[in-house]
Amino acid sequence: MALAVPLLNSNPSVANDLFSLTTLAAAFAETGQILPAVQTQEHALDVARQLSADSVVIDDLASTAARYRERLVHLEPARP
Repeated sequence: MALAVPLLNSNPSVANDLFSLTTLAAAFAETGQILPAVQTQEHALDVARQLSADSVVIDDLASTAARYRERLVHLEPARP
């Protein structure tokens, strides 16, 4: 997965391709880059909505984004 991040990130066709975006988000998450994973997954969700994707696809993308956000919350330092 670590090799997927630079390859997908450097490919301009990734910007609006749902499969590529979700793959990139997963690669970010797998390599511990949770904030980019959240941002990329949320971008995929925005693209899906713009394309009027099926509600099942949108729900799946939203669910995955929520899981990534949950991981992000656990990484943030506790505030006194």
